[in-house]
Amino acid sequence: MSLAVAERPNLILLSLQLPDLSGREVFRALCDQPRTGHVPVMVLAEGEQITVQKELLEQGAYDFIEKPLDLDILSLRVRNALRRAEREGLTETRTGLPTGD
Repeated sequence: MSLAVAERPNLILLSLQLPDLSGREVFRALCDQPRTGHVPVMVLAEGEQITVQKELLEQGAYDFIEKPLDLDILSLRVRNALRRAEREGLTETRTGLPTGD
């Protein structure tokens, strides 16, 4: 979480299965931070977690990727999300804060 605030990423891949925290808690915390609330979050989780998938997508998750991962599909999704973010100019380069509407 603190790394995302410090580094200002263009995209976050978040696993719901973390060793010390709930991925859902981390997602909510990222959404609540001004520096990370606008960053697209792609959630990695088991496919049978359909209720969690629906909940996180409703809360603003960018995408939900089911495990086991197909690395080719994952890399294409990440590439497309980064291109879209770049094209839309989602952040101001000096501050890292969201721009636009």
